[in-house]
Amino acid sequence: YHVFMILFLVAMMHLPLFFVSWSWRLESLLIGFYVGVLLLEDFLWFVLNPYYGIKSFRRGKIWWHKHWWGPVPSFYWILIIIAVVLIYFGRTVIK
Repeated sequence: YHVFMILFLVAMMHLPLFFVSWSWRLESLLIGFYVGVLLLEDFLWFVLNPYYGIKSFRRGKIWWHKHWWGPVPSFYWILIIIAVVLIYFGRTVIK
């Protein structure tokens, strides 16, 4: 399941390549968007899951997220930084 979903999402993120030529800037933008989607998907899994919900999205309630920085797991901050940097470098693709 996870392998299929990862491959499917990567393929969907690269659909613009059927309409424009490939470049490193476009690839940076697409990967940055993909990382942002992964982050959003992980957060929404907890929020929309009836077993957890937004009230249970905190340290101690989610056992597999061991390290938290503030209100979210630490890797959320890392993914945000990666997504912002990649999108920043790909920002000039769309004009």
